[in-house]
Amino acid sequence: MQTLIIEVRGDVVQEVYTDAENLRIVLVDWDDGEVPGEPCECGDFATRPIGELPEETMRAVLALTA
Repeated sequence: MQTLIIEVRGDVVQEVYTDAENLRIVLVDWDDGEVPGEPCECGDFATRPIGELPEETMRAVLALTA
């Protein structure tokens, strides 16, 4: 099974970790649009290998997926 982990702190995407290759990530944040009812331009997210996942975040992922 391929995994994608999106780490959010303070309502902001901090990092995206995955073990998948050639993955496209599109974030549509309806809460952050400049015009009500229109999505913001959120940009691209580079992924990092799951092996770089901080220990604290890995513990949270394991707890949520147990």
